[in-house]
Amino acid sequence: MNKPAQSFRDLIVWQKAHEFVLRAHELTKQFPREEQYCLIPQLRRAAISIPKLPKVSRSEEYPIRITSLMSPKDRWKNAGITSS
Repeated sequence: MNKPAQSFRDLIVWQKAHEFVLRAHELTKQFPREEQYCLIPQLRRAAISIPKLPKVSRSEEYPIRITSLMSPKDRWKNAGITSS
């Protein structure tokens, strides 16, 4: 059985997203120079935002829970708060 993740770096989803960022950076180095101030930074920012998505929170009930991928309604429900 796999041991629980101790940090976000232990999550496979983060590892794959980080690898994607590195590959995107290398790929954009090959783009034409005229894209230096438009397309390249936009693609790099988009790639960098991907590993930031799975924010990890800890609780006694769930050792690790990915909350940023949940809808706001689901976050309220998981926090034990009901909305009318």
